[in-house]
Amino acid sequence: MLRLSLLSSIGLLGFLAFKLGPKHRPPTLHAPSITTITDIPSSSSPPPPFRKLTYDVFISFRGEDTRRNFTDHLYAALKRKGIHTFRDDGQLEKGKSIAPELSKAIEESRYAIVVLSRNYANSSWCLDEIANILDCLEKKKVLPVFYDVDPSDFRKQTGDHFKKAFAKHEKAFKDEPDKVQRWRSALFQVANLCGWHLKDDGYESVVIQEIVEKISSELIQTVSISEDGLVGMDSHLKEMRSYLDIECPDVRVIGIYGMGGIGKTTIAEVVFEREKAQFEGYCFLKDVREAAEKLGVVHLQMQLLSSLLKIDEDVRNTRMGKNIIKERLRNNRVLIVLDDVNTEDQLEALCDRKWFGQGSRIIITSRDEHLLRAFEVYKVNPLSDDDALQLFRMNAFKEDHELVGEESLKQSKEFLKYANGLPLAIKVLGGSVNGRSVESWSSELDRLKDNPEKKIIDVLKVSFDGLRKTEQEIFLDIACFFKGDDINRVIRVLKGRYNHCPRIDIKVLIEKSLITLLGKKLWMHDLMQTLGQEIVCQEYPEKPEECSRLWVHNDIIDVFDQSKATNAIQSIFLKGSTKDDVVHSINDSFSNMHKLRLLKISNVKFSGSIKYLSNKLQFLQWDDCPLGSFPSHFQPDNLVELHMHSSRIEQLWRGKKVWRLLRHIDMTGSQYLISTPDFTEVLSLEILVLEGCTGLVELHPSLGSLKKLVFLNMRNCKSVESIPPFTSLESLKTLNLSLCSRLKMFPKIEGHMESLLELDLEGTSFEELPPPVEHLAGLTKLNLIGCSKIVEILENLNCMESLEQLYIGGTAIRDTSFLVCMKNLKSLSCKGSRGLDISDCNQMDEDIPDDLSSLISLRKLNLSGNCFVRLPEIFFQLSKLVALYLWNCKRLELVPQKLPSNLKFLFVDGETLILDNLCMMYLTI
Repeated sequence: MLRLSLLSSIGLLGFLAFKLGPKHRPPTLHAPSITTITDIPSSSSPPPPFRKLTYDVFISFRGEDTRRNFTDHLYAALKRKGIHTFRDDGQLEKGKSIAPELSKAIEESRYAIVVLSRNYANSSWCLDEIANILDCLEKKKVLPVFYDVDPSDFRKQTGDHFKKAFAKHEKAFKDEPDKVQRWRSALFQVANLCGWHLKDDGYESVVIQEIVEKISSELIQTVSISEDGLVGMDSHLKEMRSYLDIECPDVRVIGIYGMGGIGKTTIAEVVFEREKAQFEGYCFLKDVREAAEKLGVVHLQMQLLSSLLKIDEDVRNTRMGKNIIKERLRNNRVLIVLDDVNTEDQLEALCDRKWFGQGSRIIITSRDEHLLRAFEVYKVNPLSDDDALQLFRMNAFKEDHELVGEESLKQSKEFLKYANGLPLAIKVLGGSVNGRSVESWSSELDRLKDNPEKKIIDVLKVSFDGLRKTEQEIFLDIACFFKGDDINRVIRVLKGRYNHCPRIDIKVLIEKSLITLLGKKLWMHDLMQTLGQEIVCQEYPEKPEECSRLWVHNDIIDVFDQSKATNAIQSIFLKGSTKDDVVHSINDSFSNMHKLRLLKISNVKFSGSIKYLSNKLQFLQWDDCPLGSFPSHFQPDNLVELHMHSSRIEQLWRGKKVWRLLRHIDMTGSQYLISTPDFTEVLSLEILVLEGCTGLVELHPSLGSLKKLVFLNMRNCKSVESIPPFTSLESLKTLNLSLCSRLKMFPKIEGHMESLLELDLEGTSFEELPPPVEHLAGLTKLNLIGCSKIVEILENLNCMESLEQLYIGGTAIRDTSFLVCMKNLKSLSCKGSRGLDISDCNQMDEDIPDDLSSLISLRKLNLSGNCFVRLPEIFFQLSKLVALYLWNCKRLELVPQKLPSNLKFLFVDGETLILDNLCMMYLTI
C-alpha cells in the first residue's frame, strides 16, 4: 500500500501520476524478429497519394541469386493476396541499359521491394533499376530486403565483391563516371532505409509473410478512400498537406471553403483517412450544422469526447462540454474534422486551439468564408475540364468509363457546360444517362436546351425528371418535410399513401444520389433540397396557396390569416422563431385542405378554433396547440404519428376510435389533458408518451391491453394515483413512472411482461418492487432513486440476473450483499450518474464492501464523499474499470499498490489524473 498525506483540514487529497518513459510511435517499417536492423533510420516518406498506377509492387532483384527461391516465393505470396506485382521475367535483360518497359513499371508502381543479395551490385541492370527507384522515392515506398548480406556492406561498399563489381563498372563506363557515382549513391540510400535482414539461419516464410501483411494493410486504407470518383484529388492532397505541415509542433486550424457540392467534405474525408494514423486520437464530425440544429451542440461535444477518449461523458450544457474537452484533451495530439460549420457558436463549442495538445490539427469545412477568417483557408475551386470529364464518364459509364467513343465525348462535353465544374452536379448528370445508349442522349440534351438557364438547380432537375411518379412525390416529401428524419419512421408514415412499401422508392433515390443516409437518418445535400423546393415553387410561382407543399413561414401565415388555403395543399411545415411572441388567428384555416397529409407546427402561437381537419393526415405535430379537442368529425384512418407537445387538449377523443395505423402518440407537457381515451381499437400503438401531463387523473382500462405497446412514458404525471392492471402488455420494453409522486402501488400484472427491459420508478411512493418479480426477469435497468420507503431489494434482485444498471440513491437500502449476484451489473448509482456511484453513503465508515469485487463488468466507480480509510487490495480484480472517483474522501489514507489494469482516469477533488495503465505510480505530496 502507498500512504497518502492529508493536505488540509478539509481533507483535500493530492496525487501525482507520471509516465515512465515516452510513448514511442512505431516505425514506418517493422523489422522481423529473426534479425532486426537497429542502426538505420526508417523511410519518412508518407503513403503515396492516390493516382492511377499500373502496379502495387515492383520487385528489383538479382536473378541468379534469388529468382528461384526467395523472390519467387515472395512474388507468389503477393499474388495470392491480390497484390498486383511486377517482376522481370528474365527476358528483358539483353543489353547494358535498363529497358523502357522496366522504367515504366517502376514509375507506375506504388511500392518497390529491393532484394539486395550478394551479386546484386554486379549487375548494371539492377543498379539502373535501383537508381530509377530512388528517383521516385517521394512518390512510392521503398522496402529493402538484405538477403544473406550485411546492410553495412552496402552502406560502406568496401567488401571484396563490391570492389570487384565497381572496378568492372568503372572500366565499362569509363566515359560515364556520373552513372557509376549515381549507382553508388542509390545503394547507399537504400541501405539506410529500414527493412528486413535475412540471414542463413532465418526463415524466409516469416519475412515474406510480414512484407505481404504490411503492404496489404496499407493498401486497404488506400483502396478504401480511392474508389468511386476521387477525381482531381492529388492536387487537393498536395495543397492540404502543405497547410497541415504535420511535423510542425504547434496546433493548427485549417478551413476548407467553397460552395455547396464543390467537394469540401470529400477532401476532408480523404485527408482524414490518410493522416489519422499519425495522431493519438481522431474524430470526424460530419454535418455539424444539421446535427447542431437537430440534436444540439452538446450532442456534438459528447460525440467528440466519445470518439477521442473512447468513453461516454454526461455533458449537460455547452460550458460544461468546453471545460471537459479542455481538461481531457489538453495533452493529446488529435486530428479533428468539423464538417459543414455555419455559426460562431459551433466553433466556440467545439474548436479552440488552446484545448488540444501540441501537434494537433483541426480541419473545418464551411460555405461561409467569413466564419473561417481567423484560420488558414484553402478554397476549393471547380473541377478542371479534364477532371470534370473523367468524373462524368465514371458515373455515366460506370466500369466502362474508359471505353468511350467520339460521339459520347462530344455529348459529354455538352452536359458539362451546365455543371460548371461542380462535382455533385456532374455526378448526378452522369447518373441520369447511365445505362442508356449514347444515341438516346440527344433527347436529354434537347431537354436541357429547352431550359436556357445554367443554374445548378436546373442541372439537378434532369435527374428528378427521370424518376417515376411515386419516386418524385417521395423525393418532394423528404425535401419539404422529412429531411433529417429516421428512414424507418418515414417509411411507416408514407406507407399508407401507396399500395406498396416506399422502401424501394427511397432506395432508388439513394442510388441516384438524390438523397443519402446518415446512419438511419434521411439526408440530402442542400442543393438537392433546394431542387425539391424549387420544383414545388414552380407549380404556382405567384400563388403559394395553390402549391402542394408549404414550408416558408410568411407564406403559411399569409395563407392562414387570409383563409386562402386550397385543396392542393398536401403538407405544411411551419417552424417559427422561439423569440416570436406574435399570436396568429387559426379560425377555419384548414377548412379547404382536404388533401392535407403532413402537418408540423412548432414555435408559432395561435388562437381560435377549427371545425375541420383532413382525414387524410398521416403525420400530425402541433406544439402549443390551442385546441381543447379535435373537431368532432376528425377520423384520420391513415394517421401514423400524433405529437401534441404542450397542447391545451383535454381529451384526445371520446368513445372508441378505429385508428388502425396509429403507432405513436406524444402528449408531452399537455397539462390540460385530464384522461386518456379508449385504446381498445387502436391496435397498432407502439409508443405512448404522457410525460409532464400534470393534470392527468384518469387512465382508461384499455391502456393495459395494448399488445404492441413497446414504450410507455408517464414521467411527472403527478396527479395519477393508480394505474389499471397490465393485462396484455406483452411487448413493453420501457416503462417510466418516475416522479408520479402519488403512485403508491405498482400496477397489477395479470399477463406476461418478460419483455420489459427498463423500469424507472424514481420519485414514486412505492414501498417495494412489484410482485410477482418473475415478470421482471429480463430487466436490464432499474431506477429507484428517491424511493425513500424502499428498504430491502435483495430477495427481488436475486431473480434479476440480467440487470446491468441499478440506481438506488435516496432509498433506505443499506445491505449491499445483493451485489454478489450482479455478474452483469455495469452501473450502480446513488445519484443517477452513469457508473458505480455509492457516494455519500454513510454506512461505509471504514471499509469498502468486499462485494464490489464481484462486479466484473464494472467500468466506472464513484466512491466520493465516503469515510473509508483504505481501498482494499482485492480492488484490482475489477479488470474492466476505467474511471475511479475519489472526491471529498476526507479519511482516505491508503490506496492499493496494484490497481485495475484498465484504469485510465482518477478523479480527486476536481482534478483528473490521466494514468498510463502500463506504468502507474503515485507519490505522496
